[in-house]
Amino acid sequence: MVSFKEYKKVSNIITEATVNASKYGPGSLFVLKPDSAKVSAFTKKIGSAITLPKSPVFSKLDPNSVPDTAVEIGDSSKPLQAAFDILDGPEGKSVGAVAWYEKSVNGYYNNLKLGSDINWGRETPTLETCQAIGVYYKNVESDAGDRAKVIANIKSILGNGQDWDSGGVSKLLPKLDTMTAKNFAEMIALISGMNDFAKAVVKFKPNIIHGRIRDYYDAEDENNNVEITGVKDNTADMIISSAPADATISAMKTDKFTFDNKGIITGEESKIKIVQVSLKKSATGAQIGKAASFLIKKYGLPGYNDYFVDILSESLEEGFVLNEGPLDFIKRAADVVKNVWSKVAGSVRKFFSKISSKMKRTNEIEKKKVFKKYEKIFSLDSKEMALFENVIEGKEHLVEEKAKESLNAKLEKINVREANKLVKDVRDKKTGIVKIFDGKDYLVQKSGKPISDFKSQNEIDIDTVSKLLSNSYSISVVNSILGSTNPKDVIDSVVDMHKEVYFGKTSLPLYKVYGKSSGPSYEYLGTAGDFTKKKKEKLSNVQFPVAGLRLNPQNSRYLNIDFFVVSDVSEDEIYYTQFRTGTNTSGKFSFNFEGTKQISSAQFKKFLNQTT
Repeated sequence: MVSFKEYKKVSNIITEATVNASKYGPGSLFVLKPDSAKVSAFTKKIGSAITLPKSPVFSKLDPNSVPDTAVEIGDSSKPLQAAFDILDGPEGKSVGAVAWYEKSVNGYYNNLKLGSDINWGRETPTLETCQAIGVYYKNVESDAGDRAKVIANIKSILGNGQDWDSGGVSKLLPKLDTMTAKNFAEMIALISGMNDFAKAVVKFKPNIIHGRIRDYYDAEDENNNVEITGVKDNTADMIISSAPADATISAMKTDKFTFDNKGIITGEESKIKIVQVSLKKSATGAQIGKAASFLIKKYGLPGYNDYFVDILSESLEEGFVLNEGPLDFIKRAADVVKNVWSKVAGSVRKFFSKISSKMKRTNEIEKKKVFKKYEKIFSLDSKEMALFENVIEGKEHLVEEKAKESLNAKLEKINVREANKLVKDVRDKKTGIVKIFDGKDYLVQKSGKPISDFKSQNEIDIDTVSKLLSNSYSISVVNSILGSTNPKDVIDSVVDMHKEVYFGKTSLPLYKVYGKSSGPSYEYLGTAGDFTKKKKEKLSNVQFPVAGLRLNPQNSRYLNIDFFVVSDVSEDEIYYTQFRTGTNTSGKFSFNFEGTKQISSAQFKKFLNQTT
């Protein structure tokens, strides 16, 4: 293994670190302490399962993304302290993963802070800036042997007046002279991949939009001539245009656009040509993308605070009081509208106390189902139903009694009784979703033992209850995606998810551009509409599992939830996208539903313990 001194060649500082502290998030880098006894002890702990490289670097993993193949140190029934991907260098390849269940983990590592090098995974604006340079740097590969020449050319290009991201430029420039040879080579690959793309696709004098990309998104949203197909922002990271940034953004606000089969977008009035580009370091190394906001909007799921309130059955009792208005209103209406009051009086109080607040934040489809139920129960005609809906929906009948407390404030002071309501809710939802998966041969699940109740207040902390709330919300999302559990409906839902992840709101064509490697430097995705149509046709006659769910209990307290959906069929190989669900922030509630990677059918079977 490399010595402690050798690490200093690529770093400014190596300091002692409490690695399980929340301040060290996923991606934080560590090295083993320069203590031969510690190094020897660690090597014994992992045994022959992992062959340590010469200079191992430990990249901290999100606790929800620890691979099943990770070597476990300690008793896995106890709380996970920290987990790491073991790399052969700061930006190197993974040789395995390790999950620590011993608090002694903090005595084994020092924090590695990179000095001269750029951590591409954590410096997205800098990575994208390097790629954007490739629009203008045509001979970077032939110049690569002359470092001084490359640096001079990069500085010249960054001063050409284009719309560069100021943050990316400010991080890149100071490191050009001192970055290691490996980091320098990675930068050359990023520039070169974009240059390959520009030479092949961009047949006009190019301008870029990168620093003002959000202004471009806003202009696209504002334009009534451009269809909005999703929820999250357009996923293009930069725009290549035949006009300067100002003119392009102005045209995007009002112009009509057409495009050819190569993805070149043209303004009908402005004649401006545009290419939308999503930037990734590699075709395989980047996460696929987030889908949470899309799923919440598509399925009309309630806000997190409201969702939590419903679980605890606080409803109107916590923040609202019922005015006399609704009851008086219905009583008066009874004299005119077929005695509606007599039909609904027996349940209206219960309806208001347990349902009405929820009705105000649920989706229209669910509302119609509930109203249809009441229409049938009480034999109401259309006029009576209109009256009843007006009462339930009428905001003037509910008055806010006090300001609502934030969700995190509630989670921080949750008591044992309330926390166990959350535990019960997760257990019940888990039982329900497992039953759904077990009832269909095209759905596969893997689940462990039930989670346990809390016995005392000192067992409760905000991280644990946040994970429980996220568990409950995640299972509700999966339930919504499955819908009727008809395989066609599931396929339609998962294709829509992928469309959102790859395109976001934009209906215009999109390219992905990667750093140059052994594979292709770019990929044409087409339009969101074409993507959806082709993908649904491709997956329409599947005869294999279309979705899988893995529910792994952690410390008997909460679940790690991974959702897998079929995403492609290529020749004889079936591919699935793995979605990670859950929190991504310590000390407060957050919710994430993110496509992390594409896996093969063999990996899918392994993850879900399938033998056939």
